[in-house]
Formats: sequence, structure tokens, C-alpha cells
Amino acid sequence: MSTADLVWAAIGFVLSVMVFSYLLGDNALFRLAIHLFIGAASGYAAVILATQVVYPRLILPLLSKPITTGDLILDIVIPMLLSLMLLLVLWQRFSPAGRVPLALLLGAAAAFAISGAARGTLLPQAQATIQLFNPAGLPAALPEAILTTLGVVTVLVYYYHGVKVAPDGSLKRPRWVRIGAVIGGTIIFITLGALYAGVLTTAISALVERLYAFWTLVSALVR
Repeated sequence: MSTADLVWAAIGFVLSVMVFSYLLGDNALFRLAIHLFIGAASGYAAVILATQVVYPRLILPLLSKPITTGDLILDIVIPMLLSLMLLLVLWQRFSPAGRVPLALLLGAAAAFAISGAARGTLLPQAQATIQLFNPAGLPAALPEAILTTLGVVTVLVYYYHGVKVAPDGSLKRPRWVRIGAVIGGTIIFITLGALYAGVLTTAISALVERLYAFWTLVSALVR
């Protein structure tokens, strides 16, 4: 192991110990490690922003080619004006001016999220569920198709909150909704449990990797 590798391994081990010190409670070492991580992430984001957005989309167009009035307004003036308005959020006195670009950003992000969820999740899942009833795979795939469809329907029923007024004046969901909600809730619980198991497995893998790095560091120091 070279000197540089040894130094970085020691730094990684120290930072790992500082993070794992949170198991003993919130302390200064843990907060210092988190601050270092946030600072490094912020610096990396700033560099990416400068090299991937500001330089190629603002400075380079101004230096590389002549810009007409229309191009100047659409490509330079409007984005720069919105960026400056967004920076005004840092000052409480001028913060209302930053609501316009912030609203545009949130609206665009919401539109992309909804579009991505519809095209990347809802439609493919619906198509996959319908594909199970393909006559080419029946009747062997019929049980799986029925169970999958019932699972999808009951999960959707779980989020149905419509109620009816009972004769005694109380508000109750229909019986079929309550039964479907119980089944759908069970499926959601199992799914979240599987996701949690995956997260836990990842955390254990990270712990094993840190322990192995520590063992490598100790072995290098002993030699």
C-alpha cells in the first residue's frame, strides 16, 4: 500500500468512526463529520453547476458566436434575470421577488415528476398487468394474472377514502372497501418490509466494507 493510499484509508477510517459515534448519541464528532460531508457535497455541486451550466450555457455562448437580439433575450437575459431573482430569496426584504423563479422551478419539477411517474411507473405496471392475460400464456399464467390483478386492485382500494352515512349517522366505508383495504394494507406492509430489508442489507454491507478497510489499514501499519 502506497503512502497516499495509507493516508486516505486512515482518513476514511477516522470519518467512519466519527459517523458511527452517533450510536452513542448526538455528539460533536458526528456533527463535524456531517458538516464535512455537507460541505464536500455542496462544493461538488457548485463545481458541477459552474462547469456544466454556467460556463457552457452562459459564458461560452457569449464568447464563441455572435448572438442576435432574440437569442440574447431567450438564452441569456431571461435565465440570468430569473437566476438573480432566485438569489434574492437569501434576503428577507427582497424575498418576494424570488417566488416567481421558485414557482417556475417547482411547477416544472412537479410536471416532470408526474410525467415520469405516469410513463415510467403507472403505464408500464398497467401494461405488465394486462400482459399477464395474454392468451398465448393462458391457462398456465391465469393464477398469477388473477393474483397480480387482485393485488393491484386491493392496494388501490387501500387509498380509497370514500364513506357512506350509516343509519345511525356514523360514517363508514363500504364492507368491500374495508376488506380490500385490509388486503391492500397487508401487501403494502410486506412491500415496505422488503424495502427495509434491502436498506438494512445495504447498511450492513457498508459496515462490512468499513471494517475490511480498517483491517487493511491495521495490517498495513503492522507491516
